[in-house]
Amino acid sequence: MSTLYLAWRSKYNTNNCTQNETRWFPIGALDYDKSESLYRFFYLKGAEKARELAGFSALDAFPDFEKKYQSDELFEFFKNRVPNRKRRDFSSIVERMDLEPNSADPVSILSISGGTRQTDCLEIFPELELSEDGYFTCKFFVHGSRFMSDYSNAKLKELQVGDELKIAIEMNNPATGSAIQIQTKDDLAVIGYAPRYLLEDLKQMEQNPYEVKAHIAKVNLEPAPSNQRLLVSLSGKLPKTNSSMRAQEEFSALIH
Repeated sequence: MSTLYLAWRSKYNTNNCTQNETRWFPIGALDYDKSESLYRFFYLKGAEKARELAGFSALDAFPDFEKKYQSDELFEFFKNRVPNRKRRDFSSIVERMDLEPNSADPVSILSISGGTRQTDCLEIFPELELSEDGYFTCKFFVHGSRFMSDYSNAKLKELQVGDELKIAIEMNNPATGSAIQIQTKDDLAVIGYAPRYLLEDLKQMEQNPYEVKAHIAKVNLEPAPSNQRLLVSLSGKLPKTNSSMRAQEEFSALIH
């Protein structure tokens, strides 16, 4: 079973954007059972929290908060966030994600791309799949590189596939409060940020940073979009006391 989560960002005033005004809520989950070729979507308790605190309304594609939607095909809502295989540039798009064009499936694509669109405030992210020993591996594009210093941008252009990186928790980010810095290994230059969905798990690993390893998996030159220039592979081991995302209250289903 593969699981993707759908997050919603509360609306905010771009002229006065503060941490309190910009909040992300996990609102739904998409399960894919490959053995049955079945997709399931359902709302999480995070949707209830988003409704109470930020005025979230049910999505048009999934109007019933209490219903568990099922389909033997990927729902159009998610399909519209995956590049069409008939596009001329389909191969180059998925190759940026370090995926093979002939075998790249929608779940894998959405796990890395996030399925973001300029027309809404939604983002998709995967559930970390843990081995029996608690190890995981995931890939993501470096966020926010365009906001870095000239020195950091110069360092970013020097990076190559296989280069090791450092991960650090930033506790006083002016826009988000807490954030995950991606740093160069040699001089700790901040070249961008990791996705926010990793924040709580990486906080738990902060006491043993040697359990976290990161390196450049893919370097994409222009005309690749600026937010898809660097693909990072992150691996680590979560503490035995860690509970999975699905076990956390806001990730629990609204339906029982």
